[in-house]
Amino acid sequence: MIRGDFEGDRRYRLLAAVAAKSEVEPMPPWRASLFSEEQQLGSLPMDQAFQKLAQIEPRLLDIERRAKLPDVRLEENHGLPKSINRDLHPLVGGGAERDNELLRSNLATSLVHQHLQALLDPSAIRVDVSYWAAPRKVMIVSGTFRRPRESGKS
Repeated sequence: MIRGDFEGDRRYRLLAAVAAKSEVEPMPPWRASLFSEEQQLGSLPMDQAFQKLAQIEPRLLDIERRAKLPDVRLEENHGLPKSINRDLHPLVGGGAERDNELLRSNLATSLVHQHLQALLDPSAIRVDVSYWAAPRKVMIVSGTFRRPRESGKS
């Protein structure tokens, strides 16, 4: 079961309580903070949300510059070029090197992919709306085996 969003976390805690015949554990403070950050990020226009993530991980701006080059194209399946995809792994998603749970979230990964795909094919994806309001969404699920520090912040 995926705990990567508010509803998934709640389902997990409810089922764990039923299985253990115990009370539902409260949401850890770091996870509540992450969900609040995700809600704010997903409500921004996608280009602004990308810039907010780039403030946390400035190397995303290098990837964005590469995506704007005239010879860079989407793959046949409309995904990002393999070289860009490979270079994103240490920046965002489960493999993110920075100790920042927002960067490691599925929302951040999906949003970055959607922003970059929109640069490569502006007719396919709107970036003037929030991720939540976008009529078409790119969804990338990225797992991690790390646990955040108690503070949950970096």
